[in-house]
Amino acid sequence: MFEKAPTAEELRQNLRDAGIADREAEALLPVLLCGDRETGLRLLSRQREALLARIHQNQRELERLRVLLAEGLR
Repeated sequence: MFEKAPTAEELRQNLRDAGIADREAEALLPVLLCGDRETGLRLLSRQREALLARIHQNQRELERLRVLLAEGLR
């Protein structure tokens, strides 16, 4: 993605684009900028897991709505 080390603003924007709230992004930024790769990857992985959990919850909700809609048409 980056050919050179990203600037703080580039990282901040990428975190936002990834759906990370500003407050969380600001907490992640110093870790990512200091070059602590292991900690940064661990924190980003946690963010990914949280996003996947929200996606799965949304999928369950969509399925419930599908069932309700299908039952309403019978």
